[in-house]
Amino acid sequence: ASSIASAPTRSKKSARREKPRASENPKFIVDQARELDKLYRQHSAWVEKRRQGVLREGRLFASCARSALAKLYDFNRTITRIILAHEPIEAFFLAGTLRGICEDVIVLSYLNEVPNRNRDKLLYGMLKLGISSNLTGQAAFFSKNRPQQPVLHPGRDANTRMKREALQAEWEMLGWTLGRRQSSPSTRDIAQRSGLVEVYDFFYRFACDIVHFNPGVLLRFGWGDDDRSFRYSANNYNIYYQSFALVYGAYLWCLMLQVLRRHLKLPAAERDVEKQIITWLHQHKRWPEMVTWEEMNLDRPNARVNDFIHDVLVRLRVEGKPIIRRKKG
Repeated sequence: ASSIASAPTRSKKSARREKPRASENPKFIVDQARELDKLYRQHSAWVEKRRQGVLREGRLFASCARSALAKLYDFNRTITRIILAHEPIEAFFLAGTLRGICEDVIVLSYLNEVPNRNRDKLLYGMLKLGISSNLTGQAAFFSKNRPQQPVLHPGRDANTRMKREALQAEWEMLGWTLGRRQSSPSTRDIAQRSGLVEVYDFFYRFACDIVHFNPGVLLRFGWGDDDRSFRYSANNYNIYYQSFALVYGAYLWCLMLQVLRRHLKLPAAERDVEKQIITWLHQHKRWPEMVTWEEMNLDRPNARVNDFIHDVLVRLRVEGKPIIRRKKG
């Protein structure tokens, strides 16, 4: 039984659930990881070329795009390695990275449509303001908690307000209207304009549950043989977070290749591998939900009927169909 379904505000249903063994991953997720890892390895030579970069004037966007591609690829290979090697690493502590990856995809998708001279100015402005703000926060923390340690401080000429206003001006040149203290549009606003707001909302809510206080996430770590006593451990939900990272890492990979297709210039062989990963996703009978039937101690709807409907829909899909159809705002 899950402790979240036993909370006072939840309806209880007596059901015994077998807790997954911590020492070995189930065969179904190992098979899924093996199939995906084989596809990712087919991308490896191309990714290795794309992860090489030279940082010079006019190449900041290209460098960010290359780094984001390498970051997502490395994330996906890390997840498959952990699953295949049965490494004793709780995927909960890795899954939250998906939000940062999602934001990479969204912002780079928007900037990909912006003239290079404008987007490089935006990125330089974001870089300078970010460093200035971090130095201010770092100085405040260390001065109170560890004053004996020398750390970098913002320089006397560091004018955060001027940096913010300069960045605001760059965004406004592209048609954005910002608040007085707003340095950039929110990632959600960028997602709205790029036709990716549902993607952003999903990963934002998922990651917020991980990085912010959430009693539901804490309670779902409790599993036991009845509705009264539980053992709390991040490992109790490990298979869920492994599956989440596996499926949505693949989803974001295909989405990145789609929205940056013009910039990345995928060769035909890489497009074929991408199509195979999309097919893997379409054939996957159950994408992980944010709130699951299991944690609520509820039975899933008729599996045979749902599997039949799923198989029919898979057959009706057009080969090579993009991972998502966007309607830009």
